[in-house]
Amino acid sequence: MIYVLCPADVKTGGTELLHQLVKTLSDEKVSAKIVYTEISQEHPGMNPAFTEYADEYLREEDIADEEGNILVVPEIYCERTMRYQNLSVYIWWLSVDNYLIHNSFVDRRRANGTLRAIKALVTGKLKDKTAFVKKAKKHLCQSYYAIHYLKTIGITGETVSYLSDYVNDIYLAGEEAALREKKEDVVLYNPKKGAAFTKALREAAPDLKWVPLIGMTTEEMRSCMSKSKVYIDFGNHPGKDRIPREAAISGCVVITGKRGAAAFAEDVCIPNQYKFDEAHAKKEDIISCIRDCICNFDAHKVDFDGYRSYIRNEHQQFIADVKKIFVNEDYI
Repeated sequence: MIYVLCPADVKTGGTELLHQLVKTLSDEKVSAKIVYTEISQEHPGMNPAFTEYADEYLREEDIADEEGNILVVPEIYCERTMRYQNLSVYIWWLSVDNYLIHNSFVDRRRANGTLRAIKALVTGKLKDKTAFVKKAKKHLCQSYYAIHYLKTIGITGETVSYLSDYVNDIYLAGEEAALREKKEDVVLYNPKKGAAFTKALREAAPDLKWVPLIGMTTEEMRSCMSKSKVYIDFGNHPGKDRIPREAAISGCVVITGKRGAAAFAEDVCIPNQYKFDEAHAKKEDIISCIRDCICNFDAHKVDFDGYRSYIRNEHQQFIADVKKIFVNEDYI
C-alpha cells in the first residue's frame, strides 16, 4: 500500500498534486490512499474540489507500519515520519522554501532574512528536520530547484527522482479557444506573492489595468486568463509553480522574477528576456516590457509556443514518471 500524507480540506496546487498522485497510482492498479492530517472542525475532511481524484480518505492512525508499504510525505511533514520503523518513507519536495523557513536558523535566514529568522527562533517556530530528511529512503523532486537544493545538503544519486506535476486538464481542454479569443489589455498578478514589488509596479503604471487572481474557482481563473494578455509573477517561486503555466497555456505572455525555481530554465522555461532579477532590475524596464507585450502581443505570444508545448506534455510525463518510480521499470 502507498499512503500519501496531505493536510485535510486545504486546496492548493500542492494538495491537488498529492491527490493526483493517488489517482494516477489507482489508475495503474497500484493500491494507494490519501491520508489526511490536521483534521479539525474547521477542516473536517476532503475538499470538494478533489472528489475527482479520490472517493475516500484515511487518517494517520490508519497507516500500517509494515515492510513493503510506502509513505509519501510533502517536505513540510517529514518530521511526522519519526513514528514509523518498518515502512519506506518517500519525501516529495513540493516547496523548498516552505521547508527552509520551518527548519534551522541558517535555512530560515537564507529564505527570509536575518530578522525573520531571529523572530522564528525566539517564538519556537523552527524545528531542525535534517535527521528525518537524511533517513528517507527516497526523495521525489517536483522541481529542478529541489534537486539543486538536495545536492547542497549532500543528497544525490539513485535516492533522488524527478516527479513534477501537471496543470488541471480544464486548461488544456480550453487551450484552443483561449488562443483564439480576443485578448484585453489586462495584466494579471498573484497578490499572494511578491506583494510589495508588485505594488510598486502597479503604482508606477496606474494607467494599466491590473487584475489580481484571487478568490476564483478553477474555471473562473481559466476564463480570466483566456481574456488577458499578460501575467506577472514576482516574489518567491518555492517550486515549479502552476499559475505561470496555467496563464501560458491560456494564451498569456508570462513575465517572472528569478527567485527560487524561477531561476531554473527547466522549471520556468520561458525566454530569458521575460525574466527579471528583482534585486537589480529597474522597475521602468519591467513596465516597458509589459507595455510592449500589450502593444505587440501577437509578436510576443509566439515566444511561448515552446513553453505551451512543454505544458501539454506534462500529464503524460507525470504518468510515465510515476510508473518508473512506483511500478516495475518494465511496465513503461
